Amino acid sequence: MVASEKKIIDYVKKTEFISFVLKALVPITLAVGIFNFMEGFILSGAVDIVSSILAIILYFHAQKTSNFYLVSNGTAFLALIIFTLSAYEKMDNITFMVWLPLYAVFYFMITNIKWGFIWTGLTFVIYLGIYLLEYLPLITFTNYLISSLALLSTVPLVYFYEKNNINHIKELNELASIDPLTFLLNRRSFFNILNSEIASAKRHNNDLYLFILDIDFFKSINDEFGHNQGDLVMQEVSEVLSRNIRKEDYLGRYGGEEFILLITIANQSGVTNLAKKLNSEIRTIKNPKQISISIGISNKADNAMYEVKKSGRDSYQFYWNSGNETTKITA
Repeated sequence: MVASEKKIIDYVKKTEFISFVLKALVPITLAVGIFNFMEGFILSGAVDIVSSILAIILYFHAQKTSNFYLVSNGTAFLALIIFTLSAYEKMDNITFMVWLPLYAVFYFMITNIKWGFIWTGLTFVIYLGIYLLEYLPLITFTNYLISSLALLSTVPLVYFYEKNNINHIKELNELASIDPLTFLLNRRSFFNILNSEIASAKRHNNDLYLFILDIDFFKSINDEFGHNQGDLVMQEVSEVLSRNIRKEDYLGRYGGEEFILLITIANQSGVTNLAKKLNSEIRTIKNPKQISISIGISNKADNAMYEVKKSGRDSYQFYWNSGNETTKITA
């Protein structure tokens, strides 16, 4: 799975949920704040109303920024403040005990697994501190222990839910990123990586080499032996290519019988040697007949590959760019 794509999916999922929570939090906290004032809980009422105003600010901030952690943890911080003042003023109120376990659920859902543990841990510490300092004579330890266990018991449940949810997102993203026939990167995910690597290469002044590889006379294989056999050839070619590149390189299916390969760090001799090796290794495929590939290399890879086709196939064409000059190297 491409890491940047997972971040995008996770960001969309979380920001949608955060927006929903913030929009719901404004009228709820206002109503609760007014009710607390009427019941004589001045601090809780004040913090509820202030939190509703901050929730409005966070909501509009969430629409304009991509800083997921600021928005999500800012929302969790509001919840912690509301909890602290509520616990301080009405820990012995039965309604507080009912709401207590929901804080852990809220933290995990609004942030992520790591910060869910952090915010829940802070809540438990604050709850313990307020109990020992203010409510020890008023609430029995048994009642405190039961409510604490209610809070902590939700943690593993929400943790496993979020873990399964992340795995599900990962599976869906892999399905969207991988070509189903060859199990290589599909064109969309490959070019997402390519754009990222180009930006990185510019920052670090590194060279990138782009290969476009095409199976020679592939149409004749389909016509003579059938499309199922053509698919098997595609799969075997992809396996051979995968075995002969480095872990840090990227290989994808470009379309049809074409593959695309990005070499991140290499030199001219290394690239030409790799092209020779790939040509040689593909020739070992003899089912249903002798297979060969044509390869175009460098930033003019597409044009180079078609020139190889014109000049006899089963070869490579390498455009080496130096300054304003382009040197063409032919196998």
